[in-house]
Amino acid sequence: MSNRLVIFDCDGTLVDSEIIACRVFTSYWSTFGVHFTDQEFKELFIGTGKDAPIVIETFLRMPAHVPVTGDQLLAEALRFELQPVAGIVDILDSLEDEICVASNSSSGYVAEALKLCNLTQYFSAKIFSSHDVARPKPAPDVFLAAAHRLGFSSAECLVIEDSPSGIRAAQVAGMAVIGFAGASHFTPALAQRLSALNPDWFCATTDDLRRVLHSTAETK
Repeated sequence: MSNRLVIFDCDGTLVDSEIIACRVFTSYWSTFGVHFTDQEFKELFIGTGKDAPIVIETFLRMPAHVPVTGDQLLAEALRFELQPVAGIVDILDSLEDEICVASNSSSGYVAEALKLCNLTQYFSAKIFSSHDVARPKPAPDVFLAAAHRLGFSSAECLVIEDSPSGIRAAQVAGMAVIGFAGASHFTPALAQRLSALNPDWFCATTDDLRRVLHSTAETK
C-alpha cells in the first residue's frame, strides 16, 4: 500500500465543470431579470454552497423552482460538454499514490461526473461526499472520513483543492494542501484568493501540479 493518500476535490480540480455552471446559471437567471457577468459569477458563487448568503439572497429574487430547474439545465449541459481539467489524466496516469475524491457534491453526482470524463477507472468506489458526514467543507469532516476509511492518518494525506472552503477544510484536518488554479474558470482574482490562504503549495497549472506531486512523493 502507498504511504500517502492524495485526496482530490472534484469540480474544478478533476472535472472542468465550473465554467459550464457559470454559463448555464448566468443565462438562466437573466430570464428572471437577475444579471451577473461571468466575472461576477465566478468571484461570487464558485466555491460556495447553497447555504451561502449570496446564494440565498439571489434565489430569493427569483421563483421558487429556479434552483431545481437550474440544476436540471446544468446536468443536461454537463452530459454533453463536461471534460477533465486539461492535463489531469496525465497526472492520474503517473501517480503511484493511493487516491480518492472528496467533494461537497453528492456521491451520485461525483460518480456521474467521473463517468462522463472517463475517470472512473482511477477512483473506483473511493468517492467521499460531504452529504454523508455531519458538516460540509470548510469543516474537515469529509477529508477525515476519507482518510479513516482508507487507513491513513492526516499527516499521510495530501489534498488538492480549487476552493477556499476546501483549503480551509484541509488545514483544519491537519493535512497538507495544494491550492490548484488550473481549471478554465479561474481568474487572477480567484487565484489570488486561493494563494492568500497560504496552502502548502500553490499551483496555477497542471504542469505545476505534476511537479509538486512528484517532488513531494520523492520525500515520502
